[in-house]
Amino acid sequence: MVALRRFNSIVISIAFLLGSLSCTTLFSANCQSTVNVTGLISVDTTWNVANSPYIVTNTVTVESPAILTIEPGVEVRFGTYGTLMINGGLIADGLPLNRIRFTTNAVDPPLFLQGISFWNGIDIYGVASITYCDMFWASQGLTLRSDGNTVGYCNISNCIDSGLNIGNGAKWSDIFWNTFYGSG
Repeated sequence: MVALRRFNSIVISIAFLLGSLSCTTLFSANCQSTVNVTGLISVDTTWNVANSPYIVTNTVTVESPAILTIEPGVEVRFGTYGTLMINGGLIADGLPLNRIRFTTNAVDPPLFLQGISFWNGIDIYGVASITYCDMFWASQGLTLRSDGNTVGYCNISNCIDSGLNIGNGAKWSDIFWNTFYGSG
Protein backbone atom coordinates (compact mmCIF):
# COMPACT_ATOMS: atom_id res chain seq x y z
CA MET A 1 0.00 0.00 0.00
CA VAL A 2 2.85 2.39 0.86
CA ALA A 3 4.53 1.58 -2.46
CA LEU A 4 1.28 2.40 -4.33
CA ARG A 5 0.97 5.78 -2.57
CA ARG A 6 4.60 6.58 -3.33
CA PHE A 7 4.07 5.61 -6.99
CA ASN A 8 0.93 7.80 -7.21
CA SER A 9 2.80 10.67 -5.57
CA ILE A 10 5.64 10.35 -8.11
CA VAL A 11 3.20 10.24 -11.05
CA ILE A 12 1.36 13.33 -9.78
CA SER A 13 4.68 15.15 -9.25
CA ILE A 14 5.86 14.31 -12.76
CA ALA A 15 2.52 15.42 -14.26
CA PHE A 16 2.69 18.71 -12.33
CA LEU A 17 6.31 19.27 -13.42
CA LEU A 18 5.50 18.57 -17.07
CA GLY A 19 2.45 20.83 -16.88
CA SER A 20 4.51 23.70 -15.49
CA LEU A 21 7.18 23.20 -18.15
CA SER A 22 4.73 22.96 -21.03
CA CYS A 23 5.42 26.51 -22.25
CA THR A 24 9.17 26.60 -21.75
CA THR A 25 11.66 26.34 -24.57
CA LEU A 26 11.80 22.58 -23.96
CA PHE A 27 8.19 22.23 -25.11
CA SER A 28 7.82 25.40 -27.23
CA ALA A 29 5.95 23.57 -30.01
CA ASN A 30 2.95 23.36 -27.67
CA CYS A 31 2.99 27.04 -26.70
CA GLN A 32 0.53 29.60 -27.96
CA SER A 33 1.33 33.29 -27.85
CA THR A 34 -1.22 36.03 -27.38
CA VAL A 35 -1.06 39.48 -28.95
CA ASN A 36 -3.19 42.33 -27.59
CA VAL A 37 -4.14 44.85 -30.28
CA THR A 38 -5.91 48.21 -30.24
CA GLY A 39 -5.63 51.55 -32.03
CA LEU A 40 -4.72 52.42 -35.61
CA ILE A 41 -3.22 50.27 -38.35
CA SER A 42 -1.78 52.66 -40.94
CA VAL A 43 0.53 50.31 -42.89
CA ASP A 44 -0.13 46.91 -44.44
CA THR A 45 -0.19 44.38 -41.60
CA THR A 46 -0.49 40.59 -41.40
CA TRP A 47 -1.87 38.65 -38.46
CA ASN A 48 -0.36 35.16 -38.63
CA VAL A 49 -0.97 31.83 -36.93
CA ALA A 50 2.31 31.96 -35.02
CA ASN A 51 1.04 34.93 -32.97
CA SER A 52 -2.57 33.79 -32.72
CA PRO A 53 -4.79 34.44 -30.87
CA TYR A 54 -5.02 38.20 -31.36
CA ILE A 55 -6.99 39.92 -28.59
CA VAL A 56 -8.75 43.13 -29.70
CA THR A 57 -9.02 45.04 -26.43
CA ASN A 58 -10.87 48.08 -27.81
CA THR A 59 -11.29 49.42 -31.35
CA VAL A 60 -8.80 48.54 -34.07
CA THR A 61 -9.11 50.83 -37.10
CA VAL A 62 -7.44 49.96 -40.40
CA GLU A 63 -6.85 53.32 -42.08
CA SER A 64 -6.96 53.79 -45.85
CA PRO A 65 -4.98 52.68 -47.84
CA ALA A 66 -3.59 50.08 -45.40
CA ILE A 67 -4.66 46.43 -45.70
CA LEU A 68 -4.99 44.02 -42.79
CA THR A 69 -4.41 40.43 -43.89
CA ILE A 70 -5.50 37.68 -41.52
CA GLU A 71 -4.02 34.29 -42.39
CA PRO A 72 -5.96 30.99 -42.36
CA GLY A 73 -6.13 29.42 -38.91
CA VAL A 74 -5.87 32.68 -36.97
CA GLU A 75 -8.23 33.31 -34.06
CA VAL A 76 -9.21 36.90 -33.29
CA ARG A 77 -10.82 37.40 -29.89
CA PHE A 78 -12.57 40.59 -28.86
CA GLY A 79 -12.98 42.16 -25.44
CA THR A 80 -16.34 43.68 -24.53
CA TYR A 81 -17.18 46.41 -27.06
CA GLY A 82 -14.17 45.47 -29.19
CA THR A 83 -14.55 46.52 -32.83
CA LEU A 84 -12.62 45.95 -36.03
CA MET A 85 -13.23 49.01 -38.24
CA ILE A 86 -11.99 48.77 -41.82
CA ASN A 87 -11.52 52.07 -43.66
CA GLY A 88 -8.78 50.56 -45.84
CA GLY A 89 -8.83 46.86 -46.70
CA LEU A 90 -9.33 43.51 -45.01
CA ILE A 91 -8.29 40.17 -46.44
CA ALA A 92 -9.53 37.38 -44.17
CA ASP A 93 -9.58 34.40 -46.48
CA GLY A 94 -9.44 31.15 -44.57
CA LEU A 95 -9.49 27.68 -46.08
CA PRO A 96 -12.17 24.98 -45.87
CA LEU A 97 -10.18 23.01 -43.27
CA ASN A 98 -8.30 25.98 -41.79
CA ARG A 99 -10.89 28.64 -41.03
CA ILE A 100 -10.42 32.06 -39.44
CA ARG A 101 -12.33 32.55 -36.18
CA PHE A 102 -13.70 35.84 -34.82
CA THR A 103 -15.18 35.51 -31.33
CA THR A 104 -15.45 37.00 -27.86
CA ASN A 105 -12.57 36.75 -25.43
CA ALA A 106 -15.04 35.55 -22.78
CA VAL A 107 -15.08 31.82 -22.12
CA ASP A 108 -18.24 30.19 -23.56
CA PRO A 109 -20.67 33.05 -22.87
CA PRO A 110 -24.21 31.83 -22.21
CA LEU A 111 -27.08 33.46 -24.11
CA PHE A 112 -28.66 34.90 -20.97
CA LEU A 113 -25.64 37.22 -20.65
CA GLN A 114 -26.41 39.02 -23.90
CA GLY A 115 -24.84 42.44 -23.98
CA ILE A 116 -22.32 41.72 -21.24
CA SER A 117 -19.62 39.65 -22.89
CA PHE A 118 -20.25 40.58 -26.51
CA TRP A 119 -18.00 42.48 -28.86
CA ASN A 120 -19.35 45.04 -31.35
CA GLY A 121 -18.43 43.45 -34.67
CA ILE A 122 -16.56 44.11 -37.90
CA ASP A 123 -17.49 47.36 -39.66
CA ILE A 124 -16.44 47.63 -43.33
CA TYR A 125 -16.21 51.15 -44.82
CA GLY A 126 -13.40 50.13 -47.19
CA VAL A 127 -13.13 46.85 -49.09
CA ALA A 128 -13.02 43.35 -47.64
CA SER A 129 -12.69 39.74 -48.71
CA ILE A 130 -13.93 37.47 -45.93
CA THR A 131 -14.16 33.77 -46.75
CA TYR A 132 -14.14 30.56 -44.72
CA CYS A 133 -14.54 32.43 -41.43
CA ASP A 134 -16.52 31.75 -38.27
CA MET A 135 -17.94 34.69 -36.32
CA PHE A 136 -19.55 34.18 -32.92
CA TRP A 137 -20.99 36.23 -30.04
CA ALA A 138 -20.88 39.70 -31.63
CA SER A 139 -23.40 42.46 -31.12
CA GLN A 140 -23.73 43.56 -34.76
CA GLY A 141 -21.71 40.81 -36.47
CA LEU A 142 -20.53 42.01 -39.86
CA THR A 143 -21.60 45.38 -41.31
CA LEU A 144 -20.92 46.23 -44.96
CA ARG A 145 -21.07 49.95 -45.76
CA SER A 146 -19.31 50.01 -49.14
CA ASP A 147 -19.34 48.27 -52.53
CA GLY A 148 -16.97 45.58 -53.75
CA ASN A 149 -16.92 43.27 -50.72
CA THR A 150 -16.87 39.48 -50.77
CA VAL A 151 -18.34 37.37 -47.95
CA GLY A 152 -18.50 33.65 -48.59
CA TYR A 153 -18.57 30.29 -46.82
CA CYS A 154 -18.83 31.95 -43.38
CA ASN A 155 -20.69 30.81 -40.27
CA ILE A 156 -22.11 33.74 -38.32
CA SER A 157 -24.00 32.92 -35.14
CA ASN A 158 -25.23 34.05 -31.70
CA CYS A 159 -25.15 37.78 -32.50
CA ILE A 160 -27.43 40.02 -30.45
CA ASP A 161 -28.86 42.24 -33.20
CA SER A 162 -27.97 40.64 -36.52
CA GLY A 163 -25.26 38.58 -38.12
CA LEU A 164 -24.96 40.63 -41.32
CA ASN A 165 -25.93 44.25 -41.91
CA ILE A 166 -25.86 45.68 -45.43
CA GLY A 167 -25.77 49.47 -45.53
CA ASN A 168 -26.92 51.69 -48.39
CA GLY A 169 -23.39 51.91 -49.77
CA ALA A 170 -22.97 48.14 -50.13
CA LYS A 171 -25.21 47.50 -53.13
CA TRP A 172 -22.60 45.63 -55.17
CA SER A 173 -21.09 43.03 -52.87
CA ASP A 174 -20.77 39.27 -53.40
CA ILE A 175 -22.40 37.37 -50.53
CA PHE A 176 -22.65 33.60 -51.02
CA TRP A 177 -22.91 30.25 -49.20
CA ASN A 178 -22.98 31.68 -45.68
CA THR A 179 -24.77 30.22 -42.66
CA PHE A 180 -26.56 32.45 -40.15
CA TYR A 181 -28.14 31.13 -36.97
CA GLY A 182 -29.03 32.15 -33.44
CA SER A 183 -28.90 35.90 -34.17
CA GLY A 184 -31.45 38.64 -33.43
